Amino acid sequence: RAVVEWFSSRKSCFDMADLNHLDWDGEAIRLFGQMSGDNRKTLKIEKVSAAPYLKLRHENAIFDHIKDPSFLKYIKRKIRKLEKDFTVVFKTVQTGEELNRYFPDFVKLNVMRSRDKLQRGIFRNDKVVGMFQRIARQFLNEGLLRFHVLLLDREVVACLFNFIWKKKEYFYQSGIDLAYRKYSVGHLCHFYAIRS
Repeated sequence: RAVVEWFSSRKSCFDMADLNHLDWDGEAIRLFGQMSGDNRKTLKIEKVSAAPYLKLRHENAIFDHIKDPSFLKYIKRKIRKLEKDFTVVFKTVQTGEELNRYFPDFVKLNVMRSRDKLQRGIFRNDKVVGMFQRIARQFLNEGLLRFHVLLLDREVVACLFNFIWKKKEYFYQSGIDLAYRKYSVGHLCHFYAIRS
């Protein structure tokens, strides 16, 4: 109901809304149709049963890949190569000034990665970018943001937009510079975040 009310109060802002990842039941669809009023003819809601997230089979499933000896050797090899070729700095944003400095790099790298995957990505216009920047600032002020940056020779090559909830850090979005793909900077940014 909260989603329906929020969307209905702002429906003039949208040409299209992709609502597939909400768990719609018949009552929610009926309510949405009622509240959407004039937009009913252009409104399309598909009820889907597949969850957009990964369900783990058992408690340790997420660590299976990390504990794989060949994967660990691969990561160590990549780190040696990276640290041999570049001055590596990994930092977690602590201040609003740092957030303002690195957030545009994150957006640019996220867009680059999305286009490479032939996806639209989340940063589709300036309104969305502004919204995420405001959320990041609020999360930073409340101690919930974990915005990590990997720099090689002072150039930002990977970013992680993570957040803290109930004493756990969750990965949400990332961005990587495709020019450094051979170094696996995405994997290594996660590695440095876990290590820190």
